[in-house]
Amino acid sequence: GSLPESWANMDSLLRLILSDNDLSGTLPAGWKAFTTLEDLNLSANNLNGTLVESWSDMRSLKHLYLADNQLTSSIPETWNDMEMLETLDISNNEFCGTLPDFLMEEPEPFDIDMSGNTFSCPVP
Repeated sequence: GSLPESWANMDSLLRLILSDNDLSGTLPAGWKAFTTLEDLNLSANNLNGTLVESWSDMRSLKHLYLADNQLTSSIPETWNDMEMLETLDISNNEFCGTLPDFLMEEPEPFDIDMSGNTFSCPVP
């Protein structure tokens, strides 16, 4: 199945764990309305398409797991606005391109797993 845009109406949701559910389709742009969401795990599904720039509106997000899908493109610069983000796992997808500067300049402790992709820049 796919990810319904309407789920973003659950305005008090803190955690959404949907890993390993054979979900398909793209990441819903409407999920930017998840303003209270702190943990989102969509790993090990069949999701494709690009990362959604407007997800930067999810300002409470602390942990985002998108590993083991078929997501493409690169990390949007707008994600710099996710100031609470502590963990980003985008491993084993089809990401390419360059890394946004904010990832290299993050002042707070931050965990990121980008393994298994084809980024076209050196990773420090």
